[in-house]
Amino acid sequence: MINFVVNSIIIILFIDPINDIYIVEGNASWTEVTSPFATLTFIEDHPTPVRCIARGGSPPPEMELYLGASDYTRYFRYVTVPALSGLVGFRSLDMASMLVADDFRVEAQDDGKRLQCIAKVLGLKKVFSSTRIIVNCKN
Repeated sequence: MINFVVNSIIIILFIDPINDIYIVEGNASWTEVTSPFATLTFIEDHPTPVRCIARGGSPPPEMELYLGASDYTRYFRYVTVPALSGLVGFRSLDMASMLVADDFRVEAQDDGKRLQCIAKVLGLKKVFSSTRIIVNCKN
């Protein structure tokens, strides 16, 4: 927790770590994802939805996505989504920050590379998820 005063108003900023981070393909709800994918399989030059999901984190994390050594962050849009979880009367507000691409494409030469997503909350260390991609060539 960080306290500071601005014009006689006390601002309290809670810094919370990221709980989980996953890279997924497809359109499953972020609340349905419970574990990272070991590999993702693509068809060469075929548009595929891909998301990097970071659960938790306050303030919302900065996120980056790499394919091999290349920064692909600019091809993804950043989204933050709130959701209630838990039983009625004991609910908590969870946040998910995501990098989303509805039409992610890879080439044959990308086969075997790692797709890595990195998330960082100010003042805390980075967390990451990494998965190997398999690229099937077009017929």
